[in-house]
Amino acid sequence: MLAKPRPDAQPTQLALAAVVVALLAGLGAGLALAVGPLGAAGAAARAGPDLKVSGVSASTGSLSAGDPLKVRVTTRNVGRRPAKRSSTRLYLSRDAKKSKGDVRLGSTGIPALKPRKSSRRTIRATVSAAAPPAGYRLLACADDVLKIREKNERNNCRTARGSLTVTGGGGPIGGGSPIGGGGGGSATNPNDADGDGSINSVDCAPQDPSTYPGAPDEPDAPGFRDTDCDGIDGKEAGAVFVSTAGNDANPGTRSQPKQSVQDGIALADVENRPVYVSSGTFAGQLNVIDGVAVYGGYAPADWSRSAANVTRFLSTESGGAAIAENVVSSTTLQHVTLADTPQGPGASSYGIRAVDSPGLVLDTVVVRAATGSTGVDGEAGADGADGAVGLPGFAGSCNDSAGSGGFAGGGVAGRAGGIGGPGAGETTGDAQAGGPGAGGTPGGAGGATPGGNDPGGPGSNGSPGAP
Repeated sequence: MLAKPRPDAQPTQLALAAVVVALLAGLGAGLALAVGPLGAAGAAARAGPDLKVSGVSASTGSLSAGDPLKVRVTTRNVGRRPAKRSSTRLYLSRDAKKSKGDVRLGSTGIPALKPRKSSRRTIRATVSAAAPPAGYRLLACADDVLKIREKNERNNCRTARGSLTVTGGGGPIGGGSPIGGGGGGSATNPNDADGDGSINSVDCAPQDPSTYPGAPDEPDAPGFRDTDCDGIDGKEAGAVFVSTAGNDANPGTRSQPKQSVQDGIALADVENRPVYVSSGTFAGQLNVIDGVAVYGGYAPADWSRSAANVTRFLSTESGGAAIAENVVSSTTLQHVTLADTPQGPGASSYGIRAVDSPGLVLDTVVVRAATGSTGVDGEAGADGADGAVGLPGFAGSCNDSAGSGGFAGGGVAGRAGGIGGPGAGETTGDAQAGGPGAGGTPGGAGGATPGGNDPGGPGSNGSPGAP
């Protein structure tokens, strides 16, 4: 049974509670999905995740437009349910509360968080030219785009201690009004054409307000958009990179990727970081770890991403090309191909096996299972039992003819026993002239008495010879 999709699920995603995708020999294409039902929306909200910023710190003082700003932010899930990947965003606020006039600075991706778990990130932002000279409070807001249905949506933001003073680069331009952090940048600030808070010279898409340095950028397929201007689809900072041309002695960065996907996953598991995998074929089984997303389709040379870049996992191990067990946090497999080739006589083939994994999300995933292997030949049957003893032969005649053999005996295993031996005939004696004929020599042994086991008696003596 398939559960109703969550309101926050993407159309191309499938959340699975217990999945077994199997193609077995002789069954053709087969797909079995078992998805546990979701709770009621109200109950889910009451017991759901709850993200909040538990810590935010930055150096305070005076800054000008274009100056760099490094902020340390800790995001925590204080709810009772896992929270999927989200983003935490920074603002310059005049009143320490999130409001329309706040100036957006930047953001960072937050991995999926289990209940009572935290993620600490460093956001490197640039003071926007949209901020007029004034004193500000630094504000950090978890799940700022309201991507996650939370237990409490009013506790997401936190202000840093102290204040920041912007001394230049903002304010009225050409006699216009002060520049806020909302839209309409092109009307009041020609240096920020799309009004997203990033000046045109550093904005990789100055006409697109959804794309700017520091914007949320979770890998997406098939769009593959780079919305944070770091050169790749997704967040370079905090990700683990794996390439067929990598080395497992490497730290797993974009310039020094690892080679083994499982080594990359083990490294990413420390803080539930995502794993970005290049195109190519990776031999072995993919073991999915709770909270560690795997994104394929990256070019190994420049880490650009497209549908033509195929990341393929080819397994010859039992159990399938991918295995997921007890995956409860939101964990995405995106733009990968899972292929299984069974080895050994009688082996089955599975594309992916997932058990007790309501957090597993399959997004643009190709699953291919092969025909099961041919079974071994059966053992040879045991030897049949001996046939029954043949029936006795018929009695020999007195004219030198042997008696015919007895009929074949019946067989226990279906085959007849051998033919009984023939009865012996009597040999005619030589006649001698003028004298009594010599007694004929005894006849040969006769066939067995019908129904008995004894041979027939000797043949009679021959008649006396003629004079």
